[in-house]
Formats: sequence, structure tokens, C-alpha cells
Amino acid sequence: MNLFEVYKIALDMLKNKTEAVILIEEIFGFNRIDISLNYNFEINENSKKVFFNYLNRIKYGEPIQYVLGKTFFLGLELKVGPGVFIPRPETELLVEYIFKNFKEDFSGNIIDLCSGSGAIAIYLKKYLKNAKIWAIEKSPEAFDYLVANTKTNNVKIKYILGNIFEKFSEFNNNKFDIIISNPPYIKTGDIEKLDKNVKFEPYIALDGGKDGLEFYRNILKFWLSKLKKNGIIIFELGIGQHIEVKKMFNNYEFKNTTILKDFSNIERIIIAKQ
Repeated sequence: MNLFEVYKIALDMLKNKTEAVILIEEIFGFNRIDISLNYNFEINENSKKVFFNYLNRIKYGEPIQYVLGKTFFLGLELKVGPGVFIPRPETELLVEYIFKNFKEDFSGNIIDLCSGSGAIAIYLKKYLKNAKIWAIEKSPEAFDYLVANTKTNNVKIKYILGNIFEKFSEFNNNKFDIIISNPPYIKTGDIEKLDKNVKFEPYIALDGGKDGLEFYRNILKFWLSKLKKNGIIIFELGIGQHIEVKKMFNNYEFKNTTILKDFSNIERIIIAKQ
């Protein structure tokens, strides 16, 4: 069996050219251009076994990121697997907003609530080297990935395993310039309707309560006292949630809110300044 034959099988089974190319490159080391130049390359038996194992797992719904054990966030490589939410391109907008509005020498305090794999906190530390960054994650499985990704990307942040709605002694004397969260925001009743590959991801990272807004309400209620004067809160939002979340900020007398749309023209990020 040659390279072109396995590529054709991947295309036929996955119906997704991007995933087929990623799989070929990961297993055989040939990128999209290499495939056309090396289509007669003979595949050895060990590589072929790995290929069909990965292919079948992806075909039956397991996210390709779990199968490969990694994903990329703004070029940052992160370990992922069962038990941790896979960072999405939409979340990159949140990080990019900070890049555009804060200088590299910013040395304030930032906290990432519901940190998951640590994508936001780790990337911000790469850019804002003088900032003090905390990351809190409740799930032990996700927390293990957070710790591993912090170490493999060689950044120093304060990571904490715990419920964001419990009190932490670490914050008795700390207030934050920036509070960030990409919390669970799927309505409980909608989770069963999600694509099968999304349902491989941890329920705890998806379930935002009956109306999908539970975490936004509770974060504002619990964490607002920890926001510095003139500080900002940044949330990622689910589809159509910007109206209700903006009302929440208005109720707490935030006078300045900005909403950013994602690549699909969906209101995805809200920034509130005191």
C-alpha cells in the first residue's frame, strides 16, 4: 500500500480533506505538497496499523485532537485528550483583544476562570511576561492537562485545582486587572443535540445550566469584588447570549461594554470595563 492509497482511504472515510491531510502528516510525516510528490511511497505495516486505528476512531466521532493527543491555539501546541475541552478558534479572539489593548510590559494581575487546557492563560503569559497570571480549573482530568501544558510551554503561572465559586486563600490580598472566562455555556437540554464529536468532550465543560447563562451570573456575583477599579471582565459567549449577558453587566452598573463577532459573524466575545 502506498501513500496515495492511504490518503484516498482517509478522504473517503472522513469526508474531510483537512483532517485527512493532518492524519497523513502526523503518522507518515508528509504534508499536503509531499503527498503529491511521494504518492508511490510504500507504507510499512506498523505505520499502516496506526493509520487504520486512528482513522476508525475519528470516523466514529472521536475528535482528531484527542486521537493525536494535541491541538494548536494561535500556533501554541497543547496536549489534549479525554477529560479536557478542546480550545476553539473563536477563543483566539479573546486573546487577540488583549494583544491589541495591552502592551507587552503590562505587569498587572490576570485570572482565567474555567481554564481547561490552559490555552488562554499560557498564551497570555507567553506575551505578557511581566503579568501575574492565575488559572483555576475544577476538573482533575482537565487540570492535569493544564499543568502539563504549562510545563511543556515553559511558562510560570499559578494554577489552582478547585471550584471557581469557592473561596481561595491565595486571593485574600489580590485583586485583578483582568478577569477572563470561557465558561460552559450550552443549555443543559441542548447537550444531547450536539454533534457526536463534541459529546466526546467532558460534560462539565459544556453544561451552562438550564438557560446556558448560569456561569456568567455566578462569576459576576462571586468575582466582581475581586476586580480592580477600572479593571475589565472578558467572557466568551454562546450563540445569542450577548443580549442577556450585556444586561447582567448593566445591572452591575458597567457603563462600557464591547462585543466582538467571530469569523461566522456571531457575537462571541463581550468585554466590560468599569
